[in-house]
Parts: sequence; C-alpha cells; structure tokens
Amino acid sequence: MTDYFALLDQPRRPWLDSDALKEVFQRKTLREHPDAQASAAGTRDAEAAFALINTAHQTLQDPKLRLQHLLALEGHAPTSRFEAVPEEIADLFPAIAAVTQDATQLAEKTANAASALSRSLLAGEVMDVRNRIETLLATLIRLHAEADAKLEQLSAGYQSNAETLSAIHRLYIRYSYLRRWIAQLEEQRVGIADR
Repeated sequence: MTDYFALLDQPRRPWLDSDALKEVFQRKTLREHPDAQASAAGTRDAEAAFALINTAHQTLQDPKLRLQHLLALEGHAPTSRFEAVPEEIADLFPAIAAVTQDATQLAEKTANAASALSRSLLAGEVMDVRNRIETLLATLIRLHAEADAKLEQLSAGYQSNAETLSAIHRLYIRYSYLRRWIAQLEEQRVGIADR
C-alpha cells in the first residue's frame, strides 16, 4: 500500500495543514505531469505517477478518506460492515429521514401539479421543507466543524496507540455519517429548489 502521507511529504497525522498539502500537491503535479515528460516511455510512467499524486491528494484533503488511509497504514483499517450511528449524532437520524421522505413526496406532488394554482397551493409546504432542510444542514455543518476541531486537537499529540486509533476510528465513522447526510440533504434541497 502506498503511503500517501509520505508521497506528498506530509506528517502521518489525523489533521493536515491544507495550505501545505496544496502547495506540495501543486509542485509535484507540475513536475510529474505527463506533458512535462519528453519520451513516450517516460509519459506512461509520468501518467501513473501523476494519477497516484492526484489520488493521494484527494485522499488526504478529505478528513474521512484521510482517517481511513491512516487507519489502514496503522493496521487498523475500518471494516466494510455496517457501523452504528455514533451516539452524539444518532438523534439527528429520525429528523433527516423524515425531511428526506417529506422532500421526496413534495417533489412528486409539485411535479404532478398540473396548474399554477395547484403549484402555488404547495408553496407553504415547499417553504416548510426548505426551512427544515436548511436547519438540519446548518446543524450537520456545525457538527462537521466540531469533528474537524477534535481531529486537529487529536493530531497535536498524535501517537499511534490503541486509544488514539480507537478515537480516530470513531471520528472516521462520524465523518462517514455527516458526509452522507450532508450530501443527501443537499440533493433534496436541489430537488425542491425550483418548486
């Protein structure tokens, strides 16, 4: 397994300086870009190196993917089995499920509304669902920022031990749910945006 931290000259830590990561990524992509290579044989190697650098950057810039990679490097890769919703965010699950279901039903209702009058009668419902989505998104974004802060704090004294790796795994699961829920609500928001 390629160590993306080493590839992009980053410390093997849960939190990375995004500006430093971006600077190294840009420098390495300029050097490894296939167009910068002179020979055809060099171009194939450069394409592979360039693709690897891009994959490393995409992995390290995303907290969930970075933690997954770090855990794998430490021999504690997260399993693909279902992980329970973390307790600290579990109470959001019913609200997210309800607003998602309501938004889907509302999108169907508005799509089937034949006249401007019938669509205007749904305006109150549309506004209510939009407000609920926005409120939940704000909460999820705040929780994501709190997870970032915990990750940065954890990184300050990072040592690869069972307790730290367990904390990293819990954050990985938290990021997994937050990212999924944010994407789901953003999709629903777009689905009713023009209604």
